[in-house]
Amino acid sequence: MADTEVIDITLPVTRAELAALKLGDQVRLFGPVYTMRDAGHLRVLEQLEQQSELPYNLAGQTLFYAGPAPATAGFPSGAVGPTTASRMDFAAPRLFKVGIVAVIGKGARSDEVAQACRETGSVCFSAVGGAAAFLGSKVMASELIAWEDLGTEALRKLELNGLPVFVTVDSKGNQMGSAPNVTKVAMGSAPNVTTVEMGESLIDTTPATGNRGAFITFEGGEGVGKSTQIRLLSARLEAAGIEVLCLREPGGTAIGESIRSILLDPKNTRLTSMSELLLYEASRAQLTEEVIAPALKRGVTVLCDRYIDSTTAYQGYARGLDLDLIARANHLGSNGLVPDRTIVLELDVNLSLGKAIKDGADRLESEGLEFHTLVHQGFAQIAIKEPERVRRVQCQDLKQDTAQAVFDQVVDLFPQARQGGFTYTPELLHRRDAADREKPAE
Repeated sequence: MADTEVIDITLPVTRAELAALKLGDQVRLFGPVYTMRDAGHLRVLEQLEQQSELPYNLAGQTLFYAGPAPATAGFPSGAVGPTTASRMDFAAPRLFKVGIVAVIGKGARSDEVAQACRETGSVCFSAVGGAAAFLGSKVMASELIAWEDLGTEALRKLELNGLPVFVTVDSKGNQMGSAPNVTKVAMGSAPNVTTVEMGESLIDTTPATGNRGAFITFEGGEGVGKSTQIRLLSARLEAAGIEVLCLREPGGTAIGESIRSILLDPKNTRLTSMSELLLYEASRAQLTEEVIAPALKRGVTVLCDRYIDSTTAYQGYARGLDLDLIARANHLGSNGLVPDRTIVLELDVNLSLGKAIKDGADRLESEGLEFHTLVHQGFAQIAIKEPERVRRVQCQDLKQDTAQAVFDQVVDLFPQARQGGFTYTPELLHRRDAADREKPAE
């Protein structure tokens, strides 16, 4: 493959100079850049409200969405990894208008950010995900500017010496789509090139192809039989030689299980809707980073009892929280990971809720029929909006009939499982997992 031209840019840079860059251009940055993440953006916006201009001489500068690790022996900075750029979409258009000329992050940006680039001439760069130690080696100096109380999120000024980035939104508002793709970025003294996935997270968010495992989630109201159907699908896939990991949300990690006990404890009646949302996302973030992402990378198929769609249905459609807020929270909690396929199990709400509470109701099961009807309707709306990913399966009288319907909706992801029949033994059909029986202590 022919070498790709790499453009060297000395910071600070003018918008006139940035206008020459095209989408996908590979660039090395030299000179000063300022690090700022979520908390810093909030403080800058607060100061803008008070004084109508950027503080700390940030006008005309470039922001790096990163939280540098503390300095290590012989180096002015530790590892410096780019933060998912879309987390800063709420502030980027305003900051572009008041003087920020370029930003560095990781992943795709919103249409609003692209429009702001078009209107102001600012540019969005992406840096290499998963290469924080290498990027840290490109920092020649580091100076604390403000907000020491924010720790690694404090406003710092870094002196760069050839930080490799590429253009993801140019000054004309052209942008790389949110669908994952692959590009190459020159790495200087490191190996000649590294592969960078243009998703929205450090984890592999590409579809289940090649060595990457499939990620399938099961959704639905209380008592529809998700754990049973996960077990039956797992057995069928394992019989075809596919390694499977079964998980549940919230939970799946020591931290997640502690959060689960808070969320489902019927005594926690004062838990607010926003607190509930954030607890679910915290559990999800831990599960995704600690368990799901590593398993998928190893080629393991992951079956998960609930994921982002449950948050949309329960906290969005049923609790009434803003759906755009839910989408942003889900993106943070999942680090941009979206299931390859989602199965929504459907059963009459009266019937399913009755099954769920027969051994005692947890905090969510206690919400009542109206709430759970809204949840049911929410899942239906999600399926209508995303029919390729989200498949609705009506629960049948016989578990094996439901299991076959589920398998029909995922078999395209597993060509090796098409061959031969599979028998759902009585032992498999009638086993009740311990997780099915768990209820928080009264």
